[in-house]
Amino acid sequence: MTRFVTTAALTAATFAATALPAATVTFDLFGSADYFEFGGDSDLVAFDQGAVSFDYVSAGALTADFSLGYAAADATPYFGSFTLYDEGRTIAESYDLLSLGQSFGVVTADFGGLTALGDPAFGTGLSFTFAFDDFSLGDTPLSALTDGNSYAYSGYAVSEPASTVPLPAGVALLLTGLGALGLRRKRG
Repeated sequence: MTRFVTTAALTAATFAATALPAATVTFDLFGSADYFEFGGDSDLVAFDQGAVSFDYVSAGALTADFSLGYAAADATPYFGSFTLYDEGRTIAESYDLLSLGQSFGVVTADFGGLTALGDPAFGTGLSFTFAFDDFSLGDTPLSALTDGNSYAYSGYAVSEPASTVPLPAGVALLLTGLGALGLRRKRG
């Protein structure tokens, strides 16, 4: 009976480990972004912005940089970047702004091609959602910004879930263990 319980426990543990759960990493960001306009093109940039996370164990101060380049008329994205730092060391970065949206005063920038340096918790993309502290900017704030001004904002960045890591041998091991138990019981 002891062998049965031990084998069953090992088999259950192996089966439970067939895939590690996917998780996201969330950062709350706050600071001030500078807006510049060049002949119909807009740039919203922020460097060394404060960041806080309850999902990521940091070595020290967390900060972030971001830039959003878009058409001033309709906020069509041209380029963008997003970088997270832990005590000045880059931990995740993307230079691929996939989409830029604004609704009810909230701006969402989706980035792909996220490169996580040394942390498997990050997926391959990141969504940055924020709102300006100046509510007079209205429902579409990116179109209401004024060249040369700085705007206080607060928001959050969420990484895509990291891919699950399958353990292909887990199912085979489970079936082998169950088969061995069946044979042992049949012979015994």
